Parts: sequence; C-alpha cells; structure tokens
Amino acid sequence: MCYIDKSAHVRQNFKRAQEECIPWIKRQRDPRLIKTEKRIIICTAAVVLIALSIYPTVTYLVPFIKYSHAVSLMEKGSFDEATAAFEEMGDYKDAPEKIGECAELKEQAFGSRLSGCGSFDGK
Repeated sequence: MCYIDKSAHVRQNFKRAQEECIPWIKRQRDPRLIKTEKRIIICTAAVVLIALSIYPTVTYLVPFIKYSHAVSLMEKGSFDEATAAFEEMGDYKDAPEKIGECAELKEQAFGSRLSGCGSFDGK
C-alpha cells in the first residue's frame, strides 16, 4: 500500500489557486460596488454619532431643564405645579427635599393670606 501525503498536495494546489485567482478577483471588483460600500460605511458612522449625541441629551440635559423649570415655578409661587414637577422627577438631585420645601412654602403663603384677612366672627 502506498501512502500519499494529501495535505501537502492540497496546500500546494491551494497556494497555486490563491496566486492565480486572487489578483483576478481583485481586478474584477466593480467601482460602483466600492462606492456603495463607502456610502454604507459613512451612513452607518453618521447614525452611530447621532445616537451617541442623543443619549447624553436625554440622560442629563432634559432632567436638568425640567428641574430648573420646577424651581422657577416654586419661586413664582405655583407650589402645586412645582410639587407635581418635582414628584415626576423622582430622585433627581434634591427633588424629594424640594417637595417638602414646596409644602412648607405653600403653608406659609396660605398662613400669611389668612392673617392678612383679619378675624372672622361669623356674625
């Protein structure tokens, strides 16, 4: 029985095929296909950059704007609206403390209005 080293034969044929075919394949690439691939890469990169810029905006900027708006409502005296806005924010910054502060300021404002009205005898 004769043993033939097939792996050497396969390697030799593969190398020959590689030397003959790959330059031919490279020459046959369509320039339109290359342009299309470049456009796909550019569009994909643009979408990724847009997505990466949206994340910090939604995560940091929007809650900050809502918080600032709620603080301005509290300073204007719209305590019920400010309390609702702070409650909507959950644990952002010191929103839970601001809810309590709104309640205290509302009581103070309500108390000062009652004291300004004088006494009511009911007669």
